Amino acid sequence: MSIRLGFQCKLYRNSAPGGDAWTEMKNISDVECPIEGEEIDATVRDCGGFKGYLLGLIDAGIEFDLKYDAEKAACVSDFEALIKAFFQRADIEIRVLDGTYGEEGVEGLQMTCKVTKFPVSQPMAKDCNIRVAMKPSADAASSPVWIGATT
Repeated sequence: MSIRLGFQCKLYRNSAPGGDAWTEMKNISDVECPIEGEEIDATVRDCGGFKGYLLGLIDAGIEFDLKYDAEKAACVSDFEALIKAFFQRADIEIRVLDGTYGEEGVEGLQMTCKVTKFPVSQPMAKDCNIRVAMKPSADAASSPVWIGATT
């Protein structure tokens, strides 16, 4: 696998929840996908003088900047899907991939999310921006999963 640059990565949403209609969200930037495990201290005397740990619950999320452009139909569609999911407390299916879905070697996180933050920023000298944050939904039919090359 060659080194990937951020602009080569892709974020998709399923426009037919439960189906297979993955649409690339193109009017976004600066995607972050923190995945962290809870450290459980399991130190015992048999650890040879070192602390020993177990992996507890895994916390995952997605954050990205959505650039709102009312002239681009795809941007309006993404905005409407996200704002609807936020205010209706509805699930939205997301894939954060390191390339184009379906290409060999592409992998990443897929999960059903709740939109947890939708702050709109309207600075005087910059473009309008929404820093969207999502977390796994407790209502989802399945847990987050890593898809692609390693699965």
